[in-house]
Amino acid sequence: MDPLTAVGLAGTVVQFVDFSCKLIKLSSELYDNSQAESYASATISTEIVQNLATGAVRDLYEYKTKITQGLQGSEDLDHLAEEEIELRNLCTECNRVAETLLSRLNKLKISKFEKNRRWKSLQHALLSIWSKDDIQQLSWRLSEYRSAINSKVLLSLGKRINYITVKQSDYFKSLSSENQEIITALLNVQKSLDSDLRIQITTLSKILDRTALVVADQEDRTRQVIVDVFKDLLISDQIEVKNLGLERLRDAETSIRKTVETEIFESLRFPTITERFEEVIEAHLNTFQWVFQDPESGVQAGKDKKWTDFPKWLREGAGIYWISGKAASGKSTLMKYIWLHPDTPLHLRGWADDSPIQGPLYAASFFFWMSGTREQKSQLGLMKTLLHSILKQNPKLIPVVFPTQWPARYSAKLGDTSANQLFPQGGTWSLSELKSGFKTLLHQDQIPLKLCLFIDGLDEYEGDEDEIAELFGEISQLPHVKCCVSSRPHLVFHDAFEGRPGLRLEDLSYPDIEKYITDKLQNDRRMQRLAAIEPMETQKLTEEIGTYADGVFLWVKLVVASLLKGLGNHDQISDLRERLNALPRDLEQLYELMILRVDESYREEAARLFQLVATAAEERSDNWHTARPLTIMGLALAEEKDPNRVYTAKMNFLSLTQANQGSEKMRDRLTSRRGGLLEVQRQLRHNPDIGWTMKVLFMHRTARDYLVQPKTRALLRGRTMSGMSPAFNPSLVLLRSYILQMKAVANFKPMYAWDYISPAITFARRTDADEAPCRVKLLDELYHVSSSLAVNTRSTLSQTDETSILRRTSTPLTFAVECGLYKYLSAKVEQQYEAIQAFEVNRLMECALTQEATYSKHFVSAKVVATLFEHGADPRQSWIM
Repeated sequence: MDPLTAVGLAGTVVQFVDFSCKLIKLSSELYDNSQAESYASATISTEIVQNLATGAVRDLYEYKTKITQGLQGSEDLDHLAEEEIELRNLCTECNRVAETLLSRLNKLKISKFEKNRRWKSLQHALLSIWSKDDIQQLSWRLSEYRSAINSKVLLSLGKRINYITVKQSDYFKSLSSENQEIITALLNVQKSLDSDLRIQITTLSKILDRTALVVADQEDRTRQVIVDVFKDLLISDQIEVKNLGLERLRDAETSIRKTVETEIFESLRFPTITERFEEVIEAHLNTFQWVFQDPESGVQAGKDKKWTDFPKWLREGAGIYWISGKAASGKSTLMKYIWLHPDTPLHLRGWADDSPIQGPLYAASFFFWMSGTREQKSQLGLMKTLLHSILKQNPKLIPVVFPTQWPARYSAKLGDTSANQLFPQGGTWSLSELKSGFKTLLHQDQIPLKLCLFIDGLDEYEGDEDEIAELFGEISQLPHVKCCVSSRPHLVFHDAFEGRPGLRLEDLSYPDIEKYITDKLQNDRRMQRLAAIEPMETQKLTEEIGTYADGVFLWVKLVVASLLKGLGNHDQISDLRERLNALPRDLEQLYELMILRVDESYREEAARLFQLVATAAEERSDNWHTARPLTIMGLALAEEKDPNRVYTAKMNFLSLTQANQGSEKMRDRLTSRRGGLLEVQRQLRHNPDIGWTMKVLFMHRTARDYLVQPKTRALLRGRTMSGMSPAFNPSLVLLRSYILQMKAVANFKPMYAWDYISPAITFARRTDADEAPCRVKLLDELYHVSSSLAVNTRSTLSQTDETSILRRTSTPLTFAVECGLYKYLSAKVEQQYEAIQAFEVNRLMECALTQEATYSKHFVSAKVVATLFEHGADPRQSWIM
């Protein structure tokens, strides 16, 4: 038997058995269910039953036809393998079941003389064609067939049929190149789980059916194509279109595959996938040009400090190219410069064309960011970004990289609901799935490729540095892959990359620093006036800046900004020298001085702002989800003077214009209060008109590291504990801000409101757990605002932890349980002590212990459980035991 024919036949049997099982299960449920009458409140007309029966008969007839056609040519048992004989016997049995089902269902069809015939219910209709024993017998037989196909036939076919045997098949050779690639990808999967193998073979069968099935019309012997076409490709409703041309068939198939492709791309995307790259400052004009020049040319200063020829490495090199540098020396800016430079792909093209391993060239980048979201500093985000970028460049790689998820999504589009469990819901991929896909991409040879990765900030990875160094060390050993990486010169990276091609940035950046100083300082007209009076002292001053910098570009920028401020105060050269000498050479000490120099009248406000930004972005174990930087509008609302504003503000209390105007004012205020350590995100190119969503960020990772140090936190807390005012609580202030943000954007961007639910719950948990009395009124407000949003946007909500909770929660009590707000829960139970029943407390306990695993990734709160026991939950309940 032709190997592809065997695969297609096995897939048809799987589909037939699944369909028949569902049909029998529905019949059994209707037969036994005493409430089956409620399926229709009135009697059921013959038209309804006829439509149901006709649909089932049509599908059964198609399955039977496919099985019969597949058996043709397999009569000679001496030439069949053992698994082919088993498959043939199984097909024969399935045909008998199909004949039985068709015979029974055809009895539900009516003649033109029975148009007024009616049944009391579907149950009554089924009783007219089936007895309970009939249903049980068929159910047992189908269970045996399912067991046989799963345990014997599929496994045997999976072991025997591989790419080599299939490639020799005449059937395979007759298929399009695209289908050949997909079939090859699915058959190349090694050590598949039973469920994966089942969906792969079923999908292969469907692909073969949809691309090559032509059914002979028995009556007029004309050829007809029967194909599933969707009313909406995003749902599984199907219609049958007969006499459809092959061109339409190909169009429908292309649309389905395009939809699957788009779904996988979207599941790999995350909101901040390009944000860090866009935030990295671009290189100053005419700097970093040396990286594309010959190190032997002498263009760059420090001839005794050579570096590996970078263009030559791009053209001819292999493995790792390591760009190391001190903190704030400009590594990320250099990596962005390299990635955007037009010479980079030109040099790489030479590598791809001249290599003995031929294949198209792909390049991808990722910029780690310690101060960003979880995806921006983790392997999860790394894998998503790289896979998304590479697969976008060649979508044909998708079924190769994801040989389980692609067929599962494809089958789901054709109405196979059982396939849904095999792909991530709501874009939630596990790290193991992503790493497996990436490994498959690198090691597959079905679609040869040459890949160069540009990875910035290995030292900003949130996990073990040994782990990330080992990952890229292993990747770079492959002959068709190489990596340009950057990091601080930590011992781990030094040990891993020592002896590899590379450069040390602080050895090479002096001319660039000189260029920056010249453009920003020496070309300033006020500085030029001083230079005309004291040329030697002016020249000496600018040279000292470059010398003191010791390769730290950020230090130069801060010092130049300070000197420009002095020029604005009409400082003389001697004043500027005193200013320079007063600035610490160490970045951390410089940051401390910058905070101390904030105008005294603004110091308390500045301390609040620093604490708010740092707290909002802080990763802690009690975070509901990954921390997110505070937006400029969020910071403005956090600075609201009236603590009751969170209650008095109505839903939709801000217009888009007001939100942007308030954000603009907050940005102006930050200029005088931030001490140079915070900055507002630049407008992103893909969304230039939304000012209120711009984030407030640390001006550099080193600034973030300084601000979260215990001694800095203590300094900032001390500045916000003046007089008789209560101690500043950033978590409480942020909770108020997020509630106000939800109310505000409900007016002009209602779906954005859901971006604030997670951080609101995070800070609700923190305020609920602090030493202060429970803030019942504030948490009531959070519940009511969230519930209102859930009602108003229910039709467009995606399945997330927050939206699923608000679907399930109908009271503040269940909301408190789901979110782990134990003090709030206790307060609400006590408020309703007279009215609440014991069974309700037990129901809350069940809710606490059985949160839906599909959506909720959060642990059971021990304090919530303890609180419920304190209020009378019964430990003898079976689900507690």
